[in-house]
Amino acid sequence: GQEDWLGWIEIILALGYALSGFMMAYNWNIMWLDGVILLPVILLGLERLVQGEKPFLYCLALAASIWSNFYISIMICIFVVLFFVFLWAGNRSAKVMRNFVVFSLLAGGIAAALLIPEICALVATDFGKGEAVESMEQYFPVLDVLFRHCMGIVPQHMENHWPNIYCGVSVFLFVPLYVFQDKIPMRRRFGMLALVGFMLLSFSTPVLNLFWHGLNFPDQLPARQSFLYCMLVILICHEGAMRMNFNDPEQKRSVFHAYLLGTVMLLTEDERARVKGLIINKFRGDKTLLEPGIDMLEQQLMQLLTRRSIQKSTQQAIQQPGEGARNIPVLGTVPYMAVRL
Repeated sequence: GQEDWLGWIEIILALGYALSGFMMAYNWNIMWLDGVILLPVILLGLERLVQGEKPFLYCLALAASIWSNFYISIMICIFVVLFFVFLWAGNRSAKVMRNFVVFSLLAGGIAAALLIPEICALVATDFGKGEAVESMEQYFPVLDVLFRHCMGIVPQHMENHWPNIYCGVSVFLFVPLYVFQDKIPMRRRFGMLALVGFMLLSFSTPVLNLFWHGLNFPDQLPARQSFLYCMLVILICHEGAMRMNFNDPEQKRSVFHAYLLGTVMLLTEDERARVKGLIINKFRGDKTLLEPGIDMLEQQLMQLLTRRSIQKSTQQAIQQPGEGARNIPVLGTVPYMAVRL
């Protein structure tokens, strides 16, 4: 049933966070892992707080994170504030805002016995002086960061600023599904995607990168806030999947379009430039049933090449009909679904 599918999707997404690129790159740095583990609990408590439920889970989880590692908790606190603003914009309750401020400060107060000596010690070091941004030039184009979601990406540890944001290629299906999901209010979708865009921009912008790292550029081990981005993407994927009705033809169509869009997003820029259209295979993945169509395309192609034989390579292709045309790369097959597109 649909519940079984949703259960498996949740497991896949949870594994995407647990085995993310951040964990691949920094799993040896065990002092950071407490914050990574506590982040889902903190966000769960934050959602309960915004919904008017008891705020103690949020307060205690955040306090435990600050106590375990204040450095990673700096990034978590920044992210929590941004995420709270997004959630709070939906109801704008003064009581919720008051609870958030009070219990956030209380979480810091619980960890104050360890936090205050740490701050005093850091002020006396170079870390407490902060750093200045020497250049406003971006490290790399923002959209290039999306390729870090693909398989085969090598984890980065050195000073090249590339983030480790791989959390499963399923994001190329579920994120477009979230975008096309009409059951989710437009304002919520826009807010979540705007937050994703801000974090992507933070990876490539020196000022924002400095802000996330506590006003000190990281000494190697770049983009240490990557796990926060992974969590945000996983939340988007989860919400898109949970709103999916697998018995609704309109929802099936959304999945299909998301599948096609995700496939194109996985291509390199040069490969995308070569895409002029998408062939929908409605024969349940049996490519041999498409051979008559390929033969027809061969004949038309050879006729065109015969008329426009303008270079030697084209003439060689004419002398060996079929070989060049049959070696057309196939990106993959889409399972047939009984739905009109």
